[in-house]
Amino acid sequence: MITGSFAEFRKYYFHRGLDFATEGRTGVPIQALTSGKIATIQSLRYSIGNAIILKHDDGFSSRYGHMEKFSEKVLTNLPEPIRKKIQDREDFVAEILPDSEIKIEKGEVIGYSGDTGIGPAHLHVELFKEDHYYNPADFLDTSSQSGDLFVTELTFQPLNGESFLNGSHLPLRVKLNKSGKDYIPVDKNPILIKGNAGIYLSGYQKSGRANRIGFQKIQVLLNKELLQTLDFSKIPSHQMIRSCFVFDNFKSKMSGRPFRYTLFLREEKALDVFQNSLKHSGVIQSDKIIPGQTNQIELNLQGLNKIESKVILTLESDTKDYPPIQSTEKIFNVYPNTFNSIFSEDRIAEAFFPAHSVFSSEYFTVTQKDLKYSEPGITQITPVYGVRPDFREFDKGYELYLRLAPPPAKLPEKIGLYSVNSKGVILSYLPFASLNTISHIFKHHSRTTGYYAVFTDHSPPKINVIGYNSGHTFNNSNFRLLLRGRDSGSGIPQNGITVTIDGNPAKVDYEPEKMYYEVFSPDSIRNKGFHRLEAIAKDYMGNESEKLIFEYTVQ
Repeated sequence: MITGSFAEFRKYYFHRGLDFATEGRTGVPIQALTSGKIATIQSLRYSIGNAIILKHDDGFSSRYGHMEKFSEKVLTNLPEPIRKKIQDREDFVAEILPDSEIKIEKGEVIGYSGDTGIGPAHLHVELFKEDHYYNPADFLDTSSQSGDLFVTELTFQPLNGESFLNGSHLPLRVKLNKSGKDYIPVDKNPILIKGNAGIYLSGYQKSGRANRIGFQKIQVLLNKELLQTLDFSKIPSHQMIRSCFVFDNFKSKMSGRPFRYTLFLREEKALDVFQNSLKHSGVIQSDKIIPGQTNQIELNLQGLNKIESKVILTLESDTKDYPPIQSTEKIFNVYPNTFNSIFSEDRIAEAFFPAHSVFSSEYFTVTQKDLKYSEPGITQITPVYGVRPDFREFDKGYELYLRLAPPPAKLPEKIGLYSVNSKGVILSYLPFASLNTISHIFKHHSRTTGYYAVFTDHSPPKINVIGYNSGHTFNNSNFRLLLRGRDSGSGIPQNGITVTIDGNPAKVDYEPEKMYYEVFSPDSIRNKGFHRLEAIAKDYMGNESEKLIFEYTVQ
């Protein structure tokens, strides 16, 4: 069963493949789509988990992600350095060179499903060729996908001060009734339109009992004339971050509650998903409506397995004259194709927006907030500065510069740039921010707006064993040693916990979603008898926890 479709909404990007349910199980065999050879082995805990990329004989490549483990054939034929990385649970991306070529036949088992990386147990499959991602569903048998299509919301939006719907300049939300597999408006009266209106549609295809997946194709027709088609069969790789042109990034959710689609193109040639690449193609224009008669809008929706639905509405041209809405035209200070710097009033903080920093124009501000954060061992060095508004249509993003003022005679120890919430509470340390020790300026690249401040952190982290107290007895060797690290300041990095068992170094694996560390090696940690675990956590600033001592016995 498919639980995630190609080009579905994800925060700031399109979903690159298909997700297949494994009913919560791990260890389900994964078969190659077609013949080829292994090109890349990956293990990336913050995204795809354990993954294989196959280069196929037809020029396509496929990627299979979140595996629990690779097949015995794959493991046996991998070069020793890669096998060692897998054994040590390292993050890596390894290309398979021709002299280590591993050929795979169509349908051959290459691995087993798991929950590595981000997300619950499932299989993620991608298909790409010549700098394009392709919809894997177009190459697979999806006949088992029989779920109906649902429309949960339909809104017409006036696009300028001279546009009106039923005599109003406000958005018009159309209530719908389902009629068979299609939708018709509750109000049978035609919609009166003057000027230009864009259509927003929320909907999904049902998959299984509760899953919602995205549409495969959407068409907009006026009096049988095709105005726009959204075709999710393939997307250039450089456009995968342009989901904001299809989805409302403020209202859409990954769960599909809702997927809110924009059915017109805001910028010319912005996204190949739109088959009509002209700016505003798909917009309903009153001068295209035949006066004196009822006109028909048809929205054709297609899901997996070619399941279809349509929304049919009627329109009439509104011949009344309305005074134009004298709304204050919005002023912008950042545009997609130009650069600009925005400063705080005291000029201590700066947001530099290069060309192509955003997909749509916006008016940004950098303002100081009178917020003070108080926590033992943590000292706030600068005021909190906010880059606003909440904006979700970044292309390359912007550079934040935050200066220490006045310049300190001596740079404080354990100093760093942090993101904070609107109340000034620390959200996270920004480990990739850089500090120029001459100018005393922090620099941070971001694709999200937010609040920032500089702190020093002398607060030690804490560490404990999850679920057990020292002196515990395990009845057999089938147990897991899980550690939890906590830190109110800079946080504990992935490799920030050092463990010895019985005086010997042990290996630790970090699970980012569950936020625990697992002691998994050497195998002797499960030998019968008495054991002594010692662990120390060190945060990004070098503060160390008290030594954790956990003694246990294996029977």
